[in-house]
Amino acid sequence: MRPSLAEAFRRIGGAAPEGVDDWWLIGSAAMVLAGFDDVEPEDVDILASSATVLRFLERWGIEPGEQRPGEKFRSFPYRRIRLPGCTDIEVMGDLEVLSDGIWRHVLPRTRRRVLFDGVALFVPEAAEQAEIMRLFGRPKDLSRVEVLERQDISSKA
Repeated sequence: MRPSLAEAFRRIGGAAPEGVDDWWLIGSAAMVLAGFDDVEPEDVDILASSATVLRFLERWGIEPGEQRPGEKFRSFPYRRIRLPGCTDIEVMGDLEVLSDGIWRHVLPRTRRRVLFDGVALFVPEAAEQAEIMRLFGRPKDLSRVEVLERQDISSKA
């Protein structure tokens, strides 16, 4: 694991608001935490309620910025954060994805605690990560679904 990714995980765990259970790491960084060693994240995605994202941003001393509607994704706040020595972090509050012409709220049902260097981080279970990536539907997401499903099949063999 790159030192900058490890530092991002430590910073996220250190800034995590106490007493809330509505945030998860998703995407390739979540796969790394779940034990997928052949994944190299470009960034770390935090999915949370808007209130929780605002609390993360406040702890890092970052303003939430303006809402930016997208063609396929929308969230508020959304920020790409660059902290010294860290892989970039993207925070997405109340994320919605446009799928089959309908805006769907992305809210994981599962929450697995992963301890990393003394801090608690949370990810959806692998099967749910695959569901989320399938919903996103981009080529990079669909290639991750294949990795997750291949791992799931091999663990059952």
